[in-house]
Amino acid sequence: MIRIHPKNIVVAVIAGVCSLFTLSGCATSGIGGDGEDASANSFARDLQAGHFEAARQDLSEELRRNPRSASAWNNLALLDFKAGHERKADGELSQGLALEPHNTFLLLNRARLDLARRQYKKARKILLSLEGVRPWPRGFRLLLAIADLKTGHRESSRLLLEEILSERPHDPMARAYLSRFDNGSVRG
Repeated sequence: MIRIHPKNIVVAVIAGVCSLFTLSGCATSGIGGDGEDASANSFARDLQAGHFEAARQDLSEELRRNPRSASAWNNLALLDFKAGHERKADGELSQGLALEPHNTFLLLNRARLDLARRQYKKARKILLSLEGVRPWPRGFRLLLAIADLKTGHRESSRLLLEEILSERPHDPMARAYLSRFDNGSVRG
């Protein structure tokens, strides 16, 4: 059972939900072949079925075959983050980033982890470094809006949230964060 501190629930939900896109192989290292693809598919199936230990074994197998798989390090960090092992996830993301320091998806997940650990300035710095990346990775604008809000950049946060809602009017996270703005001031 995953335990999340109540104060971190919103950030944890964002991190968990937004992180799922990385499971499709978006963070692949570009190294590997059919064996890596089979492990990635097996990992995705096991994760979706809630078989976390089997998913961890899939990743361990992939890392035995290819210790330079940034995708495997990223997914291992995701498993540990979901299990509440933030330090371990941090180390695994560091391992992936040592292999591919400019990997957009690893950097985005580093920012997610920093937000969950309340290291808002650090997360914002990473996210701002990704502003020039096009197209923006899924979830990027929402994460930047949250980091902006948490670091006192209220107007840019509000503008990003309004932009998100203009495209997706029913986005629950953007609505929740935008609701914190009341007559120009921010609640909570």
